[in-house]
Amino acid sequence: MCNPKANAVQSPESIIEPAVFEKFAGRWKFSSGSDSGYEVWYRLNDTFIKGFALSLNGMDTTETLSILKQNGQWFYCPRFPANKEHEIDFRLEQQNDSSLLFVNLENDFPDSIYYQFRHPLQMQVVLSGGAGKVYKIDFKRIRP
Repeated sequence: MCNPKANAVQSPESIIEPAVFEKFAGRWKFSSGSDSGYEVWYRLNDTFIKGFALSLNGMDTTETLSILKQNGQWFYCPRFPANKEHEIDFRLEQQNDSSLLFVNLENDFPDSIYYQFRHPLQMQVVLSGGAGKVYKIDFKRIRP
């Protein structure tokens, strides 16, 4: 589903709130106990941002990340190079000038991914789903 070339031209009224889109760009770091990692985001244009995540927790994992508009809807598209058969996309359900909520109720965990920008240097990501399970990750911007 998430193919950035499939719908390259977008009308201005279909753009995610510019204030939120701008906030993603940069390098973000989290650290909690023995877990640590990064998310790095690049704004490519008004309808496509791309990034990657690296988790350093003994079993280092990487994923590529995209937020893009396709067929009139916005999607968050995480991709794990080690597991190409399991590609799940999350549709944008809510947004305002400081947060984005992406949902896919067909996925067990997470079924929702919530990005909230609390401050220009702070971002929280909340993964939730299945039987009330919630995982919060607090990021600090380390480079714009």
